[in-house]
Amino acid sequence: MQKIGKIAILFLWGMMIDECYSFNYTQLPITVETPKIHSMCFVIASIDAQVIMFEKNSIYKVYVNEKYSDSSIREIAATSLEDEFISRSSMSGITSVITYKNKNNCKFKIVFSGENSDKELEEDIKATKTWLDQFFTKILYDAGEVVENIPLICGKTQNYVEMKSPLKINVILSKKQLPQQFVKRIRYKSVVKAPITIETNLGDIFLETPLFKNPVCFKINANQNIKQDSKFKTVCDSIKYLIFGPKLSIPTP
Repeated sequence: MQKIGKIAILFLWGMMIDECYSFNYTQLPITVETPKIHSMCFVIASIDAQVIMFEKNSIYKVYVNEKYSDSSIREIAATSLEDEFISRSSMSGITSVITYKNKNNCKFKIVFSGENSDKELEEDIKATKTWLDQFFTKILYDAGEVVENIPLICGKTQNYVEMKSPLKINVILSKKQLPQQFVKRIRYKSVVKAPITIETNLGDIFLETPLFKNPVCFKINANQNIKQDSKFKTVCDSIKYLIFGPKLSIPTP
């Protein structure tokens, strides 16, 4: 029975990870009290932390313009990073996209849809901006920063590969939650075998914060192509790895 329970937990964990990679922003339940607004459909996304903070009926599709014709609210929030516009429809009411930088210089993308009047939209924007002023971000990794060096076997010119952050990774926190603690977990392969390409997955970074019920996850791929050594050298390296493990002359990031 315990074994079945463990298998179920691993299965659910795997589903959650797959879901994290299925769209540009990560969807996570938030723990702080959310703003009360009139909008029937909306998405609040942090541009800095690349995470959806709050949403309602985000898969609902609306016609905004030719660029976002019949698009979901989530899709608009994830792709219209610079656009701000208002669209009015007799069927879906008012749809509005705004960007907002709060008092702590955090940038947000907000999509509202379903307000019945400009007054309701104005009230929703004001309430949301007030709610967003509590948040701030901390830089966890700069773009290109080495997270971990992973042993590489059968490589032609090197014995390790750098696991680099593909972008600036920020963790978003709330001033209303004390203490502001977050846990960083790195999961990576114990060894990588050449050849590898820039599409090769090396590992993942998980951030656990008091703001979200589930971890934020970032997928890390290799940032370079590494060729495989000769067949004879490849066989020798494989045998050495089986006997002695990975080489020890690997720098610490």
